[in-house]
Parts: sequence; C-alpha cells; structure tokens
Amino acid sequence: MRTPLVAAVSGVVGVVVGAVAALTVANADDPVDRADATVELPVACTEVISDDVLATLGWSDPSTRPEERLARCEWFGEPGNITAGTQVAPLSERCDDASARDGYQASTSWLGDPAVGEGCVVVNEKGIGLFEVLTEVDGEVVQVRVALLDERPVEDIRAALRLLVESTPTSP
Repeated sequence: MRTPLVAAVSGVVGVVVGAVAALTVANADDPVDRADATVELPVACTEVISDDVLATLGWSDPSTRPEERLARCEWFGEPGNITAGTQVAPLSERCDDASARDGYQASTSWLGDPAVGEGCVVVNEKGIGLFEVLTEVDGEVVQVRVALLDERPVEDIRAALRLLVESTPTSP
C-alpha cells in the first residue's frame, strides 16, 4: 500500500532521473556545451580540390564532385583520384613511412615552390602513378595525393600539387 508521501517522493525521483537522462543525451550530441570539446568545422572540399586543380590535371567530369570523408577531401574519377587533408603524426614519421615507396625524395624542392616548407614527396617522372606531398603548414602535417591512371605532363602534376598544398585547410 502506497502512502501519499511515498507516491510523491517516487514521482519526484522519476522526474529528476528523467531530466538528468534527457540532459545527458542532449549534451552527448552537442560538443559545444562541453568545455573540453573541440568543434570541427566542415571542410569545403570544392575549395580544396577546386576546378582549377582538376583543369590543371586536364580532368573534367561535372558529375563527380569532391567530398569530405573522415575530415579529408577526396575526388574519384575515371582518370584517377585526389586526397587532401592533415595528419596527426609528426612530419618525420610520415616521411619515414613514405621513404619505402618508389620515387621518394626527402625534400619538397621537386615542387619548385619555395613557399612549400620542409617535407618530402613521392613522384614518378613518367607522369603516371602515385604522387604525394607531405609538408608542414601552420604546425600541422599536410598530406596531398594524386593518383593518375593516364600519363600527364609532370609540370601539370607539379602545379596541381602546389595548388592542393596551398588550399588544404589546417586547424584554426
């Protein structure tokens, strides 16, 4: 037999538990309310892998647009693919990993742009295959990759890689 006092206490406890549960669920989806959270802004991939980059490579496919996947920009098309983003590992570690690939160079001088800082590249002087740049921008490691299925002039690839490095966003 429930007394009015027991019923009232049970009702208050139920309301408090429900309110706490609702606040917990609401805050789990909203990192802005948490003091220790970092809010990640969506990447504008059409600005990173721009029409200029695609035109420089001689690629045009209006049906294929760059997309953000796991905080990286990616473009996939018939002639090849492009990825651009930042890495959390130190530059030296990322370049050590890249050093096992054919075409590795322990400098970014191949790009011919003094504005691109220290880092490394993976290139194929035949103008086909994987091209990769790892460099540091604003304290973060920027990684851009272009994989070509058809041969392109190396100067075009160089220019596209420079554009990608310049446009890849780092944390604010």
